[in-house]
Amino acid sequence: MNRQNAFSPVWGKAVIRTTTTASSRIIFGKGNRSLWVTNQDATDGIYFRVGDSTVEADVTDVYLAPLGSVSVTISQDHDYIACESVANTPSVHAMPGSGQ
Repeated sequence: MNRQNAFSPVWGKAVIRTTTTASSRIIFGKGNRSLWVTNQDATDGIYFRVGDSTVEADVTDVYLAPLGSVSVTISQDHDYIACESVANTPSVHAMPGSGQ
């Protein structure tokens, strides 16, 4: 049986990115174990990937539905999130932390 810990955010380190249909990235900082990602748009989905300063998002990456959110486990060496929208310009909120 797996034991999951509640998500514990790193206060003051959240980032918000307005996305487009071209991949763009934003830094959130190294040393985190999890990233809570929320699509703040009510109509358009997004794709995202976490990595280093060269990371690019693509339609083969994690899909996040409109108004959806997910916590993903990440490498402590990863410090960027790259996002790409399905259409229009949804905003993505990403909060680093630990736990799920």
